[in-house]
Amino acid sequence: MGSLPFRHGFICSPTKLATAAAPETGDCQRGGSAAKHEARRPPGRLRPVERRSAPTPIGLVFGWQVQAQLRLQPARHQHLPETMRGWGFLVLSLCVLSCLVSGVTSGRTSSYVRTEFPSTDIPLESEWFATPKGYNAPQQVHITQGDYDGKAVIVSWVTPEEPGTSEVFYGKKEKQYDQKAEGTATNYTFYDYKSGYIHHCLVDGLEYNTKYYYKIGSGDSAREFWFETPPAIDPDASYTFGIIGDLGQTFNSLSTLQHYEKTGGQTVLFVGDLSYADRYEHDDGIRWDSWGRLVERSTAYQPWIWNSGNHEIEYRPDLGETSTFKPYLHRYLTPYLASKSSSPMWYAVRRASAHIIVLSSYSPFGNMPFQLAFFAYLLIVSTRS
Repeated sequence: MGSLPFRHGFICSPTKLATAAAPETGDCQRGGSAAKHEARRPPGRLRPVERRSAPTPIGLVFGWQVQAQLRLQPARHQHLPETMRGWGFLVLSLCVLSCLVSGVTSGRTSSYVRTEFPSTDIPLESEWFATPKGYNAPQQVHITQGDYDGKAVIVSWVTPEEPGTSEVFYGKKEKQYDQKAEGTATNYTFYDYKSGYIHHCLVDGLEYNTKYYYKIGSGDSAREFWFETPPAIDPDASYTFGIIGDLGQTFNSLSTLQHYEKTGGQTVLFVGDLSYADRYEHDDGIRWDSWGRLVERSTAYQPWIWNSGNHEIEYRPDLGETSTFKPYLHRYLTPYLASKSSSPMWYAVRRASAHIIVLSSYSPFGNMPFQLAFFAYLLIVSTRS
């Protein structure tokens, strides 16, 4: 397969992994940048074969143009010795993909095959981008984990006309919302685009393995959704993650999303390159809005663990935009403070039997080694827990 650059990393706790990978979702989905990424893309189609071997205590998952699934299952009485854990796996994080494959105990190949790129953009007037009914109705709803251990979520949404309320009403029974959380709203401009009002609300103190119903908005424009919390932190807890990257908003993007919905995945590890808004004239912010509406069918009901890619940088001094990751950081919060990170670009969460570390290859490692120090800190904490 050849070596892969350390682009996006996720570290998982002792488990058996069952993977189902599809062809790349395509940084070149609109046909323009195939050559740029050819060197780092595995040749041909990604087809992991059935493998059986002893589980490793930590497995590193790299992200590139793929849609995949990881099922974490108990690996009882098969852990490697304590001396194999911790700092030794810092080297593992820099290894080639074969280091991951050697730790897979029950790989399975997905039957899903994407069509060839380039794919066609979904038109803005498409029903897949439809806005919800009602004045100022919440849209682009998405949730992510809101703490370190999986007992909180951050609920986010956009109201297009006015701020409205930032409250989330929630409870364990459908349409019976006996608890409330208060959030905040913000917005931003990018060249000639002005965003709607972006709401973020932390809902914490949740119970493990519980289904919660929640409502946002008010009056006839209110909308209702639900989510399920993960099992308690336990190395023997089974859990299914999906891995998606370079999604964009083409008809191939829609196909990938529809396929994932059929897999039974419980949480998405998103490895970067969300909306591809930077591929449109003036980094069109409208395409951030349309992407949020496209993926809401999944993101409103289960956490997506976010990571950024090069398409989120959006450094455009020619347009007067000299800050990086501006739309991404306004729209997609991460629980970085909960893991003692100094930046929302890198953080960690624990979920069921997985310890997930999100790193950003588009943030400094050299003269400003905060990210590297954070990674080292987590390795120390992991060996002591």
